[in-house]
Amino acid sequence: MLPADKYPKQYDLCECGQSKTTKSSYCNKCSNSKRIKFHTLKDTTHSVVHGQSARFNIIRGRARNQYKHIKVCQFCGYDKHVEVCHIKPIYSFPEDALVSVINDPSNILILCPNCHWEHDRQYRKPKQEKVKKQRKRKVEWPTKEVLEKLLWEKPTTQISKQYGVSDKAVEKWTKKYNLTKPPRGYWAKKKVGAEGNAPSSIS
Repeated sequence: MLPADKYPKQYDLCECGQSKTTKSSYCNKCSNSKRIKFHTLKDTTHSVVHGQSARFNIIRGRARNQYKHIKVCQFCGYDKHVEVCHIKPIYSFPEDALVSVINDPSNILILCPNCHWEHDRQYRKPKQEKVKKQRKRKVEWPTKEVLEKLLWEKPTTQISKQYGVSDKAVEKWTKKYNLTKPPRGYWAKKKVGAEGNAPSSIS
């Protein structure tokens, strides 16, 4: 039999346009990328021999290569040096989790070393917009016409008890509507039978 180098290799084009051998389905670049898509956390985790800190170096390296086009910290805008930060830690994923899921853009932040340190220790959290709650009135104000009629029918103390508010609240309503209250001593005179000086508009 002839040695292997005597048999000329037959080449074909891959779907990406690069040359490949006729026996292979894809070129080397495409086969590596397709194989990487199905890598799990278990496939890319180093053994303890390499040290605990180096267990996930392959996943971190792929994330750096995937997001190397981002040059600015997403928190403070620092652009001298940035790092890849996983929002959900790598160790919290199950062993059958795909690397593509771990390095998904929704789980990645590009931060400077200082912001990365603060984020890992939960000192830095995303800002939440404060929504101001609208205050609801405890008591529905009477209309101007109703209040004007009540001011000349009852004393302020009785009106306040009717609406469950203080005397000051009734005075504020009166000023708000620009109304006039009965003069001092009006209710005492009315009690003994004196006629009150009620406005002619009040029936």
